[in-house]
Amino acid sequence: MKRIECYGDSRILTGCYHCGGKANTVDHAPPKVLLDKPYPDEMIVVPSCYVCNNSASLDESWLACVVECALTGEVDAARVSRPVVAKMLARSPALASSMAAIRSITENGTMFHPDMDRVRRIITKIARAHAAYELHEHFEHEPLAVDVFPLSLLSDQALLNFENFGDGKLAMWPDVGSRAMQRLLEGYPGDRPGWVVVQKGRYRYMAGVEDGSVVRMVLSEYLGCEVTWDF
Repeated sequence: MKRIECYGDSRILTGCYHCGGKANTVDHAPPKVLLDKPYPDEMIVVPSCYVCNNSASLDESWLACVVECALTGEVDAARVSRPVVAKMLARSPALASSMAAIRSITENGTMFHPDMDRVRRIITKIARAHAAYELHEHFEHEPLAVDVFPLSLLSDQALLNFENFGDGKLAMWPDVGSRAMQRLLEGYPGDRPGWVVVQKGRYRYMAGVEDGSVVRMVLSEYLGCEVTWDF
């Protein structure tokens, strides 16, 4: 990833991106557990307080396991593909049991039924970090909408809309000086216009303005996420 400096008003982001409190550490966006080693050279970080940075670690690890187990249909550490998830499942019988508890095997295949409120809470936290980094905006309040879905369940038109801002038309411009504005003017590298590819096949995101401030994320080319804040 290319590092881009932010030229927005420095007074906007003076504290923790999540709660607005004193920032005494930095938080990675996305969390490292959603990526594979070796990590990208340019990791995205945002200012955070210690509590917000560390309170979600277990949730983020849980989400990484949910995505990997849903992709493979497995809950056994020896049968999942990602080494980091295999290690977590092997080290924590409780985590492995929680994955087994949300799995059902029927004649139509293997299904997982995670706590969606928990999923949305984690996704919202990550989206706040992307909004801070890309849009230079601080959203302490709850988003207008949080949608999470397997990409495979979208219709062709819905997938096209998700992959492009403004239904493929020119979206509204973000704040002058923000990283999102600079990316919009300079263009995006690679074959996914509008998307910042953090790690190919593992994590990508986009942030911009449509009918509100929008952050979209794709985890392991499986789980699509969209978080929207109103103006």
